[in-house]
Amino acid sequence: MKIEPTETYEAIEYYEAENINIDAFRAKKLCDMAFYEGQSSPNIKQLEWTDHLRHYFANTPFGVYLILKNHNFEENESWTLYFSSYVIDECIDSDKAQEIAQADFKRRVMKCLDL
Repeated sequence: MKIEPTETYEAIEYYEAENINIDAFRAKKLCDMAFYEGQSSPNIKQLEWTDHLRHYFANTPFGVYLILKNHNFEENESWTLYFSSYVIDECIDSDKAQEIAQADFKRRVMKCLDL
């Protein structure tokens, strides 16, 4: 995940390599670039999962993600991902369910930021 303004750094390195003075206009452009990069790529924290027997849960400000192992008698195990008692997805393993939960959490945070 992007956590620094790499395009802005590249522009500054270009100006330095070409011995181009950074006047007020260019300085403002660089500030705008850095601001935009920071706004468009916020660092979303990773969910912290608690393992409890055959289920995992992660608390968030929006609600709780819960991953439950399904009790079936077939060879293939499956897991169900819930968010605040609503089913989000069925998965073949708990790692995939955690990935889906993280993506859902990121989507919810980004929606709040109105970017």
